[in-house]
Amino acid sequence: IQAKGYSAPLVECLRRTLAAKPHDRWTSRQILNSAWLSPPKPSKAPNLQMTRATEVPGLAAPAPPPPKVHKHVDEPPKPPANHPRGQAPVDQQQYLPREFKLYQAHQAAQPQEGSSPDDLCKEADARVTRGDVEGADQCFRAAMRKAPRSAKVLCNYGYFMQVHKRNFNKAEEMYQKSLDAESTRVPTMCNYAFLLKACRRDREARTMFMKAQSLEPEHPWLMKNAHQFL
Repeated sequence: IQAKGYSAPLVECLRRTLAAKPHDRWTSRQILNSAWLSPPKPSKAPNLQMTRATEVPGLAAPAPPPPKVHKHVDEPPKPPANHPRGQAPVDQQQYLPREFKLYQAHQAAQPQEGSSPDDLCKEADARVTRGDVEGADQCFRAAMRKAPRSAKVLCNYGYFMQVHKRNFNKAEEMYQKSLDAESTRVPTMCNYAFLLKACRRDREARTMFMKAQSLEPEHPWLMKNAHQFL
């Protein structure tokens, strides 16, 4: 076995296993713990007595670099000027920082203050259709700032609060202000009657409905919903 070049631990293991005397033979535990089967233990690295800088008294860890802040939000970074030939132009939106995108979204949500109250109400209706309830609320508030005594604007905002915000107290307040500005406005009375009916104030709803019917009996909404109040 030695002539064939086997390792010395293997030769020693075979010699001990095949020993003539029983007390010289290795047990299975000794074979498993022999140098032939046991992996070599890694050498222990020398201790150089070195420690981290933060663990040395009087030294502190270096401060991290400050985050990059875009100071001028109105001036986004420009995309690369040179594009590979044959490719579509680079979309500038993907190079805009997050702060500028939030600023753009905020500006888009703001109603145009130069618009008329009717235009702001139309814009509010369009935003409701798109699901932007908060943007519609801002448009109605801008319209009321321009025309605080407009019965139409107040009525429209009351309907918005009633149907989309589910704020019945605010809706009733808007309907009352609308009737204070124009006491004979039938559309406001129709909406107010509908609100009172939804709140189970049937007697008040019937009174409001009959008042509107006395002013404009041919109104389409009154004719269509008369069976619910009379």
